Amino acid sequence: MADESTDQGGRRDELPRYPDGKPRVVVVSLAVAVALALAAVVLSLSVGTVLLVREQARTDRARDDAAAENWFAAAFHLRWLAAHDPNNIDLQDRLRHARAELAPTGTRGK
Repeated sequence: MADESTDQGGRRDELPRYPDGKPRVVVVSLAVAVALALAAVVLSLSVGTVLLVREQARTDRARDDAAAENWFAAAFHLRWLAAHDPNNIDLQDRLRHARAELAPTGTRGK
Protein backbone atom coordinates (compact mmCIF):
# COMPACT_ATOMS: atom_id res chain seq x y z
CA MET A 1 0.00 0.00 0.00
CA ALA A 2 1.34 3.43 -0.92
CA ASP A 3 2.00 5.93 1.82
CA GLU A 4 0.58 9.47 1.81
CA SER A 5 3.57 10.94 -0.03
CA THR A 6 3.11 8.83 -3.20
CA ASP A 7 0.33 8.82 -5.75
CA GLN A 8 -1.35 5.74 -7.19
CA GLY A 9 1.44 5.23 -9.73
CA GLY A 10 4.05 5.10 -6.98
CA ARG A 11 5.48 8.53 -7.84
CA ARG A 12 6.40 10.83 -5.01
CA ASP A 13 4.19 13.82 -4.35
CA GLU A 14 6.56 16.66 -5.21
CA LEU A 15 4.19 19.58 -4.72
CA PRO A 16 5.79 22.50 -2.96
CA ARG A 17 4.28 22.82 0.50
CA TYR A 18 4.05 25.45 3.18
CA PRO A 19 5.49 24.61 6.62
CA ASP A 20 1.96 23.69 7.78
CA GLY A 21 1.76 21.07 5.01
CA LYS A 22 -0.72 22.84 2.69
CA PRO A 23 0.24 22.72 -0.97
CA ARG A 24 1.45 25.98 -2.55
CA VAL A 25 -0.42 25.05 -5.74
CA VAL A 26 -3.57 26.58 -4.27
CA VAL A 27 -1.86 29.95 -3.99
CA VAL A 28 -0.47 29.68 -7.52
CA SER A 29 -3.91 28.68 -8.82
CA LEU A 30 -5.47 31.65 -7.08
CA ALA A 31 -2.82 33.96 -8.53
CA VAL A 32 -3.45 32.57 -12.02
CA ALA A 33 -7.21 33.01 -11.57
CA VAL A 34 -6.77 36.63 -10.47
CA ALA A 35 -4.42 37.32 -13.40
CA LEU A 36 -6.92 35.80 -15.85
CA ALA A 37 -9.77 37.82 -14.34
CA LEU A 38 -7.75 41.04 -14.68
CA ALA A 39 -6.86 40.15 -18.26
CA ALA A 40 -10.56 39.60 -19.01
CA VAL A 41 -11.44 43.00 -17.55
CA VAL A 42 -8.72 44.73 -19.58
CA LEU A 43 -9.84 42.94 -22.75
CA SER A 44 -13.46 43.84 -22.08
CA LEU A 45 -12.56 47.51 -21.57
CA SER A 46 -10.44 47.48 -24.74
CA VAL A 47 -13.26 45.99 -26.81
CA GLY A 48 -15.72 48.48 -25.33
CA THR A 49 -13.40 51.35 -26.20
CA VAL A 50 -13.01 50.11 -29.77
CA LEU A 51 -16.79 49.86 -30.15
CA LEU A 52 -17.27 53.40 -28.80
CA VAL A 53 -14.64 54.75 -31.18
CA ARG A 54 -16.29 52.92 -34.08
CA GLU A 55 -19.72 54.27 -33.11
CA GLN A 56 -18.36 57.81 -32.86
CA ALA A 57 -16.67 57.46 -36.25
CA ARG A 58 -19.94 56.29 -37.82
CA THR A 59 -21.83 59.15 -36.17
CA ASP A 60 -19.30 61.63 -37.57
CA ARG A 61 -19.42 60.07 -41.04
CA ALA A 62 -23.23 60.06 -41.09
CA ARG A 63 -23.30 63.74 -40.12
CA ASP A 64 -20.62 64.69 -42.67
CA ASP A 65 -22.22 62.68 -45.47
CA ALA A 66 -25.64 64.21 -44.79
CA ALA A 67 -24.09 67.70 -44.80
CA ALA A 68 -22.47 66.91 -48.16
CA GLU A 69 -25.80 65.48 -49.37
CA ASN A 70 -24.18 62.09 -49.95
CA TRP A 71 -27.41 60.34 -49.01
CA PHE A 72 -26.36 56.81 -49.87
CA ALA A 73 -23.36 56.96 -47.51
CA ALA A 74 -25.39 58.80 -44.84
CA ALA A 75 -28.11 56.14 -44.99
CA PHE A 76 -25.48 53.39 -44.79
CA HIS A 77 -23.98 54.75 -41.57
CA LEU A 78 -27.33 55.74 -40.08
CA ARG A 79 -28.68 52.23 -40.74
CA TRP A 80 -25.76 50.74 -38.77
CA LEU A 81 -26.23 53.23 -35.91
CA ALA A 82 -29.99 52.68 -35.80
CA ALA A 83 -29.53 48.91 -35.69
CA HIS A 84 -27.32 49.31 -32.61
CA ASP A 85 -29.59 51.86 -30.94
CA PRO A 86 -33.13 51.07 -32.14
CA ASN A 87 -34.80 53.31 -29.53
CA ASN A 88 -33.02 56.46 -30.69
CA ILE A 89 -35.78 58.51 -32.33
CA ASP A 90 -33.32 61.09 -33.72
CA LEU A 91 -31.40 58.37 -35.59
CA GLN A 92 -34.64 56.92 -36.94
CA ASP A 93 -35.74 60.36 -38.19
CA ARG A 94 -32.37 61.06 -39.81
CA LEU A 95 -32.41 57.63 -41.48
CA ARG A 96 -35.94 58.25 -42.78
CA HIS A 97 -34.82 61.59 -44.20
CA ALA A 98 -31.74 60.06 -45.89
CA ARG A 99 -33.88 57.29 -47.40
CA ALA A 100 -36.39 59.86 -48.66
CA GLU A 101 -33.58 61.79 -50.33
CA LEU A 102 -32.45 58.56 -52.01
CA ALA A 103 -35.91 57.83 -53.42
CA PRO A 104 -36.56 58.76 -57.04
CA THR A 105 -37.94 62.29 -57.39
CA GLY A 106 -41.44 61.15 -58.38
CA THR A 107 -41.91 59.01 -55.28
CA ARG A 108 -40.91 61.47 -52.54
CA GLY A 109 -43.54 62.11 -49.94
CA LYS A 110 -45.47 58.92 -50.72
